[in-house]
Amino acid sequence: MSVEALWTARFGDVSSPGTWENGGVVVLETGRIYGGDGGTYYIGTYEIDRGSFTGKFKSVTFDPRYRSAFGELGPEVDVVAVGTMEGDVMKGTLSSPAAPGLKIGFDLTKREELP
Repeated sequence: MSVEALWTARFGDVSSPGTWENGGVVVLETGRIYGGDGGTYYIGTYEIDRGSFTGKFKSVTFDPRYRSAFGELGPEVDVVAVGTMEGDVMKGTLSSPAAPGLKIGFDLTKREELP
């Protein structure tokens, strides 16, 4: 199964752990991550190894009405995503070096193969 696709994302928030407060779209293509939502975009890289996913990306808030899922860390946050794949779903946690010890849940659902 190819991970190179358009995925929808759901992820938690520092203020409400265990919930799906946020979401957006993510494109995985040739080791690169692109995505965003109404106030934030994401760009970075990923690797897949035997069903395990590791992504490193920056999350940039471009709309001042939004805030990072990690809280008040500023408009640009480095993020590490670690998860596992099961079919068309990927689940795991997000963390940031700027917020040691904090982990936020995420899931991605594959929606469309890339053209």
